[in-house]
Amino acid sequence: MKILKEEFSRHNIVNNLAKYETYYQISLGKMISDTQLDVNAQVDIKSALASIYQMLKEIKDMPDLKRIYEMELLKQASMDAVQHFVNENMDSVKSGKIQVEPIINQINDNEFFNQGMKDVVKSNLITQMHKWNEIVTDELANSISQEILQMEANRV
Repeated sequence: MKILKEEFSRHNIVNNLAKYETYYQISLGKMISDTQLDVNAQVDIKSALASIYQMLKEIKDMPDLKRIYEMELLKQASMDAVQHFVNENMDSVKSGKIQVEPIINQINDNEFFNQGMKDVVKSNLITQMHKWNEIVTDELANSISQEILQMEANRV
């Protein structure tokens, strides 16, 4: 519960959404570039927060949580991007034009994000932080935090 309170403070909501969106969009960009197929790259805030929450629930008891958190967030956003890309291009997946398994394996093996992609993350992250800082007001952050804590209380 403590880690959920921390990660769903206003500061961390802004930070997590900025990183999630950056990782998500760069992942989609790579798949679009590799396949020449297009998809909408918009990130839905509710879906992103739900995904971050789910990820935190899965890793919250790991002893090295602080060390692995960033990589897990990157993986989660990338996996969500793959899911979105596949859903938007199901015919190409079914026909074999798009091979999903190698992409998932690269993500799980920490080989998906190359240095160029990491450089793009660095150059875009500040802009994303400013964007999400404008969107996530204190009131919205409190509402999100309360919703998360309520969901946890109902789980027990």
